[in-house]
Amino acid sequence: ELFTLRQLEQSFSLAGLSRSKSVVSRERLDWLNRQHLRAALADPDKSAGLIQQARAEVAAASGLETASVRPETVATALRLAGDRLTFTKDLYNAVPFMFGDPALDTTAAEQALILVPHEFHIPILDALEHALASEVSESWIGFAKSVAAAAQVPTKHVMMMLRFALTGERFGPKIPELLDALPVDSIKRRIRSAKAEIESR
Repeated sequence: ELFTLRQLEQSFSLAGLSRSKSVVSRERLDWLNRQHLRAALADPDKSAGLIQQARAEVAAASGLETASVRPETVATALRLAGDRLTFTKDLYNAVPFMFGDPALDTTAAEQALILVPHEFHIPILDALEHALASEVSESWIGFAKSVAAAAQVPTKHVMMMLRFALTGERFGPKIPELLDALPVDSIKRRIRSAKAEIESR
């Protein structure tokens, strides 16, 4: 439960104190910090300052120039990171794929790729590339189902290949949310890169 300073002052009582030593839970403090981050992002009076702070920290962690880190991208990244983010300084490491194309030759990427049978890799990427050649007029879930039907594979494998191509990681934000967050040109480019990576093996 969260209390404002005013609420703490009103509820505090010396009668509630004991001689026992206080216990500090780092896990509880981290949880509180995540709640404050979420609340600050939703508060128009606080979100701008939070985004600027995170923007500078992303630039420092990534080696990018601060001017090249767009505030809108940072705001989206903060929302995508959600409860996986405890401190703004960790934003880049939590969702690095929001600030550049992912590396697809890493152990993390390989762990994402092995979830899909090898024979499905190229057919799924070909179907994705073809489907994205025209404007997507349905929900992303509907889009994935259409691609799965075209490639004659289970929809879950389409989602897994999208995660590989878009993030280079096995775990992360929900795929529909990620597709909404990334520009379509970036999605297309990452799918082409994923195809080239697999074909080069």
